[in-house]
Amino acid sequence: MMLVNKITGRSLLDLIRSGYFDLIYPNFVSESVDAGLKKVEVFFGTKPNVYGSNIDAFKKIRDAIFVISKGSSIINSLNIAVPHTHWEGQNPVIYKFQEEFNRYVIGHHEPDVNKTYFPASFVFSEQEVLPYEWLEYNTNINEEEFSLIYAFLIELHQEVACNKWPLGINIDFRYKKTLFEESIPTVEIPLENEDLDGFAFIQKYADFILSSDGSDHTEQVAWSAISELSYKLNNDELNVLRSLRSKMSELKSDSEREKFLNTFLS
Repeated sequence: MMLVNKITGRSLLDLIRSGYFDLIYPNFVSESVDAGLKKVEVFFGTKPNVYGSNIDAFKKIRDAIFVISKGSSIINSLNIAVPHTHWEGQNPVIYKFQEEFNRYVIGHHEPDVNKTYFPASFVFSEQEVLPYEWLEYNTNINEEEFSLIYAFLIELHQEVACNKWPLGINIDFRYKKTLFEESIPTVEIPLENEDLDGFAFIQKYADFILSSDGSDHTEQVAWSAISELSYKLNNDELNVLRSLRSKMSELKSDSEREKFLNTFLS
């Protein structure tokens, strides 16, 4: 069955009832953020830093994406992720867009048989690309762009699946007018009300920082998929970039990294 494609709500229900969860959990998708990060740490011997630059697999995935895409803007549509879930149960993890609040909500929604769903997060088995989160159709979706990404992921699978890395790929769609524009950083905020208790809404990171007095206690689970190859730097320039990232990755917050960078550039 071709899983890397849009799917009807009825077919998604049938997929889940067929035992699909037993295939992806916990072999490919961990039951929590902590479990996912621990799996990565055990496999690579370290946790990824804020840039993912301390783990060679990140570089190899990024370089493969760059080469397959021929350096096109498709690289802006993907993130490297630690596959995990926050929810238990037999409903799939689905993003819904709430137009009245202009926000995405994620959680264990039961598929609507009258709706269409687009795979949005993936892991790689040796045989195929396996989705583990879906996006419910909304007017922000450009079906042609998603189809291009799905075809691209099948090519990427051929390059990286044999490594059996405990990493996944997310489509970076949140609050973007097109998948191919630059990323808009986001965080997931738990919702607490009768109807959506246990779910989370997606907030732009800049808004989150403003609303939390600049403090950030979130755990990073996704990283840019943009390769150093896209910068077209010579070896000396790359060494400066890598040294700078190494130093900045030791700092604890975005504000510290911004201050350091401003001092470095002044």
